[in-house]
Amino acid sequence: MRTLKLASALLLAAASVTAAQATTVLDATGDFLASYGGAHDADLDVTEFSVVYNSIAQRFDYHATLAGNINNAIGGRYVIGVYTGNNTTPNNFSAIGAGGVLFNQAISISKAGVVTLGANTLSAATISGSTFFGSILVSQLTSQGFTPEQYGWNLWPRDAVSAGTAAISDFAPNNAVFAASVVPEPASWALMICGFGLIGGTLRRKARRTPAAA
Repeated sequence: MRTLKLASALLLAAASVTAAQATTVLDATGDFLASYGGAHDADLDVTEFSVVYNSIAQRFDYHATLAGNINNAIGGRYVIGVYTGNNTTPNNFSAIGAGGVLFNQAISISKAGVVTLGANTLSAATISGSTFFGSILVSQLTSQGFTPEQYGWNLWPRDAVSAGTAAISDFAPNNAVFAASVVPEPASWALMICGFGLIGGTLRRKARRTPAAA
């Protein structure tokens, strides 16, 4: 009984460690870029963006919220920039004062949920009201030296009318990239292994002590 209690405590601790480390980028409403040349549509204004790295399934799960419901009738798309390594000349937006937004791969998500990376179509995103979310396999992103948990992320909407950088309405985060949350984290994964190991050992001992049925 004491072993089972210890195992349960380890599993609960693992769950709490993972939950505590979740991070989300929050972005102010109405902070359209000064260089943006399009209409200030609410569904081109990011208010929340998060990416979680699932180290077991080897995928990234992304989720974004806009200031208004996503309207496919007026066009536009969402670009997730990913920085996968310490390139000597990474892409950035220094021309519009956002040199901290680094990327070497760009995932495009239409307002209808079509997801592309270069010439490749990825798993569709789900559009629901003012949010969109989906998953990207680690194998679909080419590392330039970083491990998956080191990748940098940024989200920027683009309208369907303006050209070049004038089509970019917002950055999340502003002038920076952020690393995905990792689930489960190494510490919590170790605790989970210990907890399941203790439970398994206890059950085996009980099985040996139980007399065989006649």
